[in-house]
Amino acid sequence: MIKKFFIFAYLICFSQFATANSSQLLSNYSDLLHAISQGDSIRAIMYVNKCSITKTSINTDDVIAGINFSDFNKYQVSVGNLQKNTIATSIYKLIEHPTLGPIYNYVRLRIFEDNSAEIFSEYLDPRTYKQLGSMTANCAVSNGHDQNGILLYHVR
Repeated sequence: MIKKFFIFAYLICFSQFATANSSQLLSNYSDLLHAISQGDSIRAIMYVNKCSITKTSINTDDVIAGINFSDFNKYQVSVGNLQKNTIATSIYKLIEHPTLGPIYNYVRLRIFEDNSAEIFSEYLDPRTYKQLGSMTANCAVSNGHDQNGILLYHVR
């Protein structure tokens, strides 16, 4: 009986480990669109220090963030004189900031059809909703063999 229990426990642990490690890197907008159109789970990891910070009033040193594409929108946006297709997702969470204490953090990630990306992050006071800082960064989707800041994982 005890032997069967340990075998069962081992199989459960092994299957959870195998499932947790089963992901595929998506390297472009088309693959992302195909995956989310089928209802697949996608996770983005954002390495902000590998992006070009265009506007900031918050410290972005060594920031790594994750966001899921469980809720998303696909639409066109004007960038300069061009219309670009984009897939966007966002989150709004109460977090603990090392110097500001508890704050709301709004983060939006947009992936464009040319494999560029934009991260927007904003800190808000949880009582007054006053903006405490914001950051905008331009990035690119990574193929896993470059220094681009956005990794897209198809989680299975």
